[in-house]
This record gives sequence, structure tokens and C-alpha cells, in this order.
Amino acid sequence: MPLKATRFTWPDRDRVAAFLGYGSLLCVLWVVVYGGVSWLTGLHGYRIDFGWNEESYIPFLPEMAVIYLSLFPMIWLSLFILPTPADIKQFAVALACLFVVSGIGFVILPGRTYSPAESARGPIQPVFEFADWINLEHNYLPSLHVGMAVVCAYAYGRQLRRGVALFFWAWATAVALSTLLTHQHYIADVVAGGVVGWLVGSISYSKLNLSA
Repeated sequence: MPLKATRFTWPDRDRVAAFLGYGSLLCVLWVVVYGGVSWLTGLHGYRIDFGWNEESYIPFLPEMAVIYLSLFPMIWLSLFILPTPADIKQFAVALACLFVVSGIGFVILPGRTYSPAESARGPIQPVFEFADWINLEHNYLPSLHVGMAVVCAYAYGRQLRRGVALFFWAWATAVALSTLLTHQHYIADVVAGGVVGWLVGSISYSKLNLSA
């Protein structure tokens, strides 16, 4: 097994092409699945309440929207961490599987909108409102945001040494906490998202061989 890296590498042309190509396909799939399911569940009134009474004690910290949105640069770092186009492809396939599995969950278990809805004030307001906007409606369990962060940490941990890999797992944990502290998700969503993300990562990287 090759020695794991401790630092990022500058991508060559093939890696950039793979990143842009598979990234574009993932964006389309995300819009179709995440946006499409939100539209579909909006056509009926069946909702499931995933919240617990104790969750009302979770503080509302709109500043955590910055951490919430840090998922995107976390994904973009794949260009500098994953060493080959095949690795980028495998990462993209894992995320695609996560989108589909999560979409099925959203259709079967449409969540009730998190209530009461708080609003942010001050400089953080546009950041929080953007984070709230991309969350859409009823797509709660499993938390796709958490699942994506876990898949990132899983994929990067295979390439990086333990200390750097732990940093990404800590980052994924911070993203998960941000979904609670910005009141975008329930605890059940976060736990389910973590479990689904871990399972998708485990299965994708143990069963799929896309290096050929």
C-alpha cells in the first residue's frame, strides 16, 4: 500500500478535467434529486415530525451558517487531495449514490418544517439566509449535508495520514453540529445522515473498483 500523503498536491490537466466533468454531472443530479423531491413532496400534505421536545433547548447560532456552508469548499478540496482521475470518479460515484439513497428517504419520509423559524440579524443575515434557502423544504431525513461531509472525510481519510484525516473528520463533525445550531435539521436527521454517509462510503470504497 502506498505511503499516505500529508499535504495536498497541485492537480494536473486530467484531474481538473475529471473534477469539472464529474462535478457538473453531480450538480445536475443534485438539482434533479434534491430539488425534484422537494417539489414532489410539496404536492401533498403528508409530513413526519422528527423533532423531540428536548430539541427546543438547542441554541440558535446563525453564525454557524459559515460552517454549514463550508461543506462546499470541503468538496472542492477533492481536486487537490484525490490523486488520480479514477479516484475523483470513485468519489463522484459515492456522492451520486448518496444523493439517490437520500432522495428515496426524502420521498418516503417527508419531514415537517423545523419550527419555530428564527431569523438572523446583522452581517451574518445574508449568509444564514443563503444557507436556509439551499436547504429547501421537507428534505430532512437523512441529512444530505451531513452525509456529504462524512463521504468527504471517508474518501480523504483513505489518502491522507492519520492526523490530517482526523482534521477532516473533525470538520465533518462541525458541519453536522452546524445543521443543528442553525436549526436546519433535527437530531434524527443528523444521526441518519452520518450513518448513511458512512455506509455509502464503506460500500463504495470496498465494492467499487473504478481504477480501470
